[in-house]
Amino acid sequence: TGAHPAWMARKYPDILRVGHNGMKRKFGARHNSCPNSPTYRKYSVALAAKLAERYKDYDNIVAWHISNEYGGECHCPLCQAAFKNWLKDKYQTVDKMNRAWATTFWSHRYNDFDQVDSPSPRGDSSLHGLNLDWKRFVTDQTVDFVKWEIQALRDAGSDKPTTINMMYDFQGLNYHKFADVVDLSLIHI
Repeated sequence: TGAHPAWMARKYPDILRVGHNGMKRKFGARHNSCPNSPTYRKYSVALAAKLAERYKDYDNIVAWHISNEYGGECHCPLCQAAFKNWLKDKYQTVDKMNRAWATTFWSHRYNDFDQVDSPSPRGDSSLHGLNLDWKRFVTDQTVDFVKWEIQALRDAGSDKPTTINMMYDFQGLNYHKFADVVDLSLIHI
């Protein structure tokens, strides 16, 4: 599911990622799908389930490779809404978030979670707390997506171990958070 087909991008544009500049990406490249798109999740889970149903009993299959070298981020409206909810869950109140982010410096104070957008050259990208929490959010959304795919394998009856391929010293995601999700961790050096 690391690279969706062209027909899917054409038929379901909500699966395409949006860059930090606000531009929706076109078809092409790996990991160009929005991890919060219900359409993309639906098809990813269906694909994982079909594969597991078909190959779960093959003796020469020893593990499921969920995906390869996760990376990238999406700034679409679905991800913006999910980020705001993630912040609400983490901080409970805007005042707690403002204190944690030291928003009084340079008058960055927020009055409502709905005022927060992902870091961007079009908006705020200098607030360290915002940048750090955005990276944490992107990691959490990617981990959640991996969990969905693994659950589809399990629901289809496969008990074979799962793995992903991680890039050595990659700064875009906290790969350590994947360790509790997959059965085998592989680092590409």
